[in-house]
Order: sequence, then structure tokens, then C-alpha cells
Amino acid sequence: MTRRRRRSKKNPLLAALLTLMLVGVLVLAEPVLADYGISVNELLSGTDITIPTGDFTHTDIPAGPAEGTLEVRFLDVGQGSSILILGPEKTALIDAAERSAAPDILEDLENAGVEQIDYFFVTHPHSDHFGGALDILEQVPVEQFLFAPLPDDLVPTTVTYEKLLTYLTDDSCPVETSAALPEDQFDLGGGATITILGPLEEYKDLNNMSMVLRLDFGDTSFLFPGDAEEESEGDLAASGLPLKADVLAAPHHGSRTSLEDDFMFAVSPTWAVISCGLDNDYGHPNEETLELYDQMGISYFRTDYQGTVIAATDGSDITFTTEK
Repeated sequence: MTRRRRRSKKNPLLAALLTLMLVGVLVLAEPVLADYGISVNELLSGTDITIPTGDFTHTDIPAGPAEGTLEVRFLDVGQGSSILILGPEKTALIDAAERSAAPDILEDLENAGVEQIDYFFVTHPHSDHFGGALDILEQVPVEQFLFAPLPDDLVPTTVTYEKLLTYLTDDSCPVETSAALPEDQFDLGGGATITILGPLEEYKDLNNMSMVLRLDFGDTSFLFPGDAEEESEGDLAASGLPLKADVLAAPHHGSRTSLEDDFMFAVSPTWAVISCGLDNDYGHPNEETLELYDQMGISYFRTDYQGTVIAATDGSDITFTTEK
């Protein structure tokens, strides 16, 4: 719905009183409007504003006191995704890119001083998200391997995926394997928590079946939607779940299929990180994505241009560095 300022032909005194009342209401509503990227100044100046539809109840997960520091490392793995989280006490890995990237991920783990992965999440079984998982499992101790449940007709039959399943289901496998379901929480220590938000429905394609994770540490927050597309994003936006986040891992590598309006307004990140390969065949990130980020005032990083992107936080402030 677009609201525009219109000229009034009514009594000027009455108009003035109504204006004062409107200003008072808008000032009181300013914190809510800010969640949607709308400023009171814009509304009062008569700028055309598009108000997003949908019921956004941002009941954020209560943040505990942050103790220590936390790093989120968006690894440079080419056309794929792998995100290493170094919590105050525990470590998590989200996805493992293509198998060809496994040596680079293992080197990154070693350089970061990681001796054990406490939580290893695979958002969905496309090869650019799970391909390196078996190599990592075989070389780095992992406490828990977590996945989103899939309907039978979406379970991959590729050799790489079947080898991974064979390893995980072997009686001698030292790794605890389980499904990660919405509302499940995982403690990284020091007040840092990962919460599973989705998928909320059983969808007909793997991208929308992506596990959606939220990381909270003090007053800072990160959202990791995997390759979720508009159908899943729309359901998340309509759910009233806490989506508002400081940092967004760009869904589906910055594809234009992952730009659902209500979802983007609900998240309203300050920063986004796009994991993609240089000159990839998919056109990631799409120009529409970059234009939307610019329009929303979202600062973004790209692993294809800037290499590994590191977000460090003490629970209050977030600083970024890059390693190429």
C-alpha cells in the first residue's frame, strides 16, 4: 500500500490540529517503523513510501549477557557455502561447499585453531552445501551432525550423498546424527545460541527445504537461510518468528529467486554476506539482489571479490575484516 500526502481543503485550524496529532502518533511509532526501514522524516516530508504487508511480530529471543567474543567466518569456497562459527566455548560449521573445497575448509579450520566441531549443520543436500562434509567428518572430530528432514522423494541418490549416509549410519561412526527441527536450540557458551527457525513446511524442492538458522549473541544477531527461496521465505515472514537480524547470509548465493519482500523487510539487516564463486555460471549474485540491497541501505560483502569474510562481535558491536 502506498501512502501519499494529499492537499486538504478543510479548515486550516482543524488541519493543524490533525497534523499535530499525526506527528505525535508517528513519533510514538518510530521504533516500530524503523524495523521496516521507514523513517518519520520521510513520512512527514510526503515521500512515497511502500508499506510491506504481513504480520511481523518481532518477539526476539531473549539475549543473555554476552561473555567473551564470537566470530562468524564466511569461508571463500568458490561457488558454494561454508560458514564457521567460533563461539565463546563451542564451534559450529554450517555447510561444507563442494567436495573440491574440502582441503580449503580443512586448512581454514586448522588456521582458526579448531580441534573439534561441536555442531555440524548441513542446510540441505545440494552438492555445493554438503559436498565436502565426508572429508571433514573423516579428519576432524565432530560431536553432532545435524540436518533438516526431507520427504522421501527429495532424498538425493548421488554417489557423494550415499557415501555420506553410509558413513553416518555405520555402527562404528563416532558422530551423533540427528534432525534439527524448528525451535531446537544449540548452546555455544557465553550467552551465544543457535536456534532453528525453518523450514516450516514440507516443500517440493530442496532449496525451500533448507534449514534456517538464527545466531544470537548479546545484542547481535545473524540469520543463515541456506538456499531458501520465496515460498519458504514468505512462510517465515508470515510466522511471526524473530527474523530481524544484523547480518544476513544472502539466501541462495544472492539469487533473485530469494527476494521475497516481506521476508527482506522482516530481516532488515545492516549487512549481508554473499557466498559465491567468481564468474560463476549461475549469475550469482543477481543484479536485482544488489539493487534491492542498495535500496534498503544494506552494506554487503562478496566472497568472490573479497575472499573470506569475518564478522567479529563482543555481543554489542560487529566488525568486519576480509582475507583474500
